[in-house]
Amino acid sequence: LEVVKMEASEFQRSNDLVSLNDLFDEILPPLADRATEKGLTFRQRIAADMSPVLGNQETYHLIFKNLIDNAVKFTLSGTVRVETFPENGQIVVQVKDDGIGIPRQALPNLFGRFFRAQTAVERGIAGTGLGLYMVKVAVENYNGTIQVKSTAGKGTTFTVKLPIAEV
Repeated sequence: LEVVKMEASEFQRSNDLVSLNDLFDEILPPLADRATEKGLTFRQRIAADMSPVLGNQETYHLIFKNLIDNAVKFTLSGTVRVETFPENGQIVVQVKDDGIGIPRQALPNLFGRFFRAQTAVERGIAGTGLGLYMVKVAVENYNGTIQVKSTAGKGTTFTVKLPIAEV
């Protein structure tokens, strides 16, 4: 249902002012607990008093919970890092992990609907292949961008850039 809503040509972007500081205060503690329970190190460096972004709190919750949850899920040992900072009129959010990484040949299809990298399938890691697709659609609906850099066996970094709200 969420995918259909995001894909709909009549998708209505909410113009609410969203505090990413408040959002991360809400979503990071349970994800950090999950990482710790798994034996991972969880580091966060969230910029204080970030400027708000326009959008919908629930949509941003979906975006960042999905990215961070994936980082925890695909990291067998090591560290998951979440960092935010302002840059050129945007808020940048990076989610980095020391996980299994994504094979180079899978990167072009990573944000495709129902796509799952073969490494995830081989390792029996659950998923539908819709999470990153929904993240990309949602980020782009709010005039943002998402990029991924990954090395198989070394880890992955997702970088989301969102325009700061003009208030």
